[in-house]
Amino acid sequence: MNSFQIKFRLPPNADAISKLPALIQANVFKALQQGMTLAASISQTKYLTGPRPSKLGVVTGMLRASVKGGAYLGGGPGVFAMGVLKAGWFGASMKYAAIHEYGGTTPPHTIIPRTKTVLKFFWKKANMWRYAKRIYHPGSVIPARPYLLPAMMDVQPIIENMIQTAIDRAFKDS
Repeated sequence: MNSFQIKFRLPPNADAISKLPALIQANVFKALQQGMTLAASISQTKYLTGPRPSKLGVVTGMLRASVKGGAYLGGGPGVFAMGVLKAGWFGASMKYAAIHEYGGTTPPHTIIPRTKTVLKFFWKKANMWRYAKRIYHPGSVIPARPYLLPAMMDVQPIIENMIQTAIDRAFKDS
């Protein structure tokens, strides 16, 4: 699983960000929030806009709309805050978000119409329209086309700079 970490330097006399004044903590957290929002925007505009097949193109726009960035206070022992960039915030409708990020295979399955009595599809091999009550799909091999991790890597230096500036300003003023 891909992970993303932001590391920043504290002066030698400071052992934790939680010891900073509340205003500085708020500024550091705000910088992280802004950075994660920027990462979501970069993912949506740079990596979820095509062209296919190297990048994901937009079909319905649901995956692109589901990409959100956020920051949370805490996140574990000794963790002041953590940033998260995630797709599929709408629940079950975004089951395919992970397979596009990491690649994988889908199992064979039968496709049946949900709202109509028959399926209508264009069969490229025969160059004609086909109608069927059910179709056996042999499964698919979907290549990895990451859209979250590259966005995080693009925005990492910006986030680190914003947080480092808040920390440096805090210790300069104190």
